[in-house]
Amino acid sequence: MAEADTGERRARLQRRRERYLEAYADEHMTRDELRDAMAKLDAELVRLDGADAATRRPDPLADPGRRRAMLREVGAIRRAWASARPEAKRRIVGHLATAARMAAGQAVSFVWRTTEELADRT
Repeated sequence: MAEADTGERRARLQRRRERYLEAYADEHMTRDELRDAMAKLDAELVRLDGADAATRRPDPLADPGRRRAMLREVGAIRRAWASARPEAKRRIVGHLATAARMAAGQAVSFVWRTTEELADRT
């Protein structure tokens, strides 16, 4: 989301907030209606802040040196997995997958989190 777009959306939300306060002051809204309207505005601001923060967060895989360093750790991950107890493996898979599908006579298949979801969880 572009900074100018974000700034304009914030300005629109501020103008809407002022209109709600004027409507309440002029007794065109009840206190409960004002609370509901303000809660919706606040929720929109939180979403806007989250989207804005996400665009500023650097992609950890964008740096080739960092990608190479992460790939060097694959061997360590494989060795750790091989020696992990079943409880630890369940916890690890719980962090990496959103669901597991099981059918009679078939291997378990997983619904894996995206790299973006995994990056957000750190």
